[in-house]
Amino acid sequence: MFWFLTGAAGSKRVVFGGDSVGSSKNSHGYVWVDTPPIKIQNVSRNFSVAANGYVNVAVSAPAVSGYTYLGLVGCRQGVDARVTLFSMSPSDVGLASRASTVLSGSITLTLIYGRNGS
Repeated sequence: MFWFLTGAAGSKRVVFGGDSVGSSKNSHGYVWVDTPPIKIQNVSRNFSVAANGYVNVAVSAPAVSGYTYLGLVGCRQGVDARVTLFSMSPSDVGLASRASTVLSGSITLTLIYGRNGS
């Protein structure tokens, strides 16, 4: 997991954190990077999924000048609890429906980009 923080002077920092639980120990680790060479961008994609069916929604990452698309790091939808995420890849998101009717709406995808030359 990661968080973006912005300081009072507008400085940027990204904090990466992780928790691990073993058979006899717990461990926690965090690392931060000031002025990280990455960008996070949210995009919306429309979808329509058949009754009791599934659909793959293309990510179609938009170009960001000076950055290369690295992958998909998040997906959320608020359309209906009967629509579930069943797969995520850098190129598409799989959605399944448990409804007896067609469900349509939009999902928000969180994309990560790396600065070229970093």
